[in-house]
Amino acid sequence: MWCKKLRRTLAFASVAMLMLAPVSCRDGELTTNLTVDDEAAIYAAVTRQLATVDDTFGGNLKPPTLYVIRNTDDKAGNPGGQQSKSALISHTVQSRIVAALADLPTEVIWIDKFGDAEFEDIPGSMVKNRGAIITLGNVYRQADGSVYVAGSIYIADTGAGGTTYILEKTGGVWVITGSTGVSWIR
Repeated sequence: MWCKKLRRTLAFASVAMLMLAPVSCRDGELTTNLTVDDEAAIYAAVTRQLATVDDTFGGNLKPPTLYVIRNTDDKAGNPGGQQSKSALISHTVQSRIVAALADLPTEVIWIDKFGDAEFEDIPGSMVKNRGAIITLGNVYRQADGSVYVAGSIYIADTGAGGTTYILEKTGGVWVITGSTGVSWIR
């Protein structure tokens, strides 16, 4: 009898520990075998989400300039998380992202690093002319076919945010279906 109770207690404790375990934003495999079209569509969807809905201004910022860092950084979604190897987003993918965002009232400028953006000459490190800096993470394929991609937006020291997005290909189109792990804003 006591053995049966011990097994139930251990089973319950195991389930409870799994429920308390932190969610990893990078479950899955780093994806290096995407087509150029898929990679561009995924990154364009994340960039669009950050520049519109998740701009930290309730979707009202409408930045006239988006500086997009061409090297990936997984810490965009969780600044306290693990860093993976950065990858260069190819020029072909960059140009396709710009084409996919052509309907937005913004100019997309690709930069090598954060400091390459233009900033106002006032305290707070505000991006010049209400612009924004976008940082994108690597693409991680999940077992269910979805992908996880970290992304962040920076407008000023007190106007920034990021998360890791979940995207699924629906009807041939990559769409954001949610987020996972840490979401941050400051």
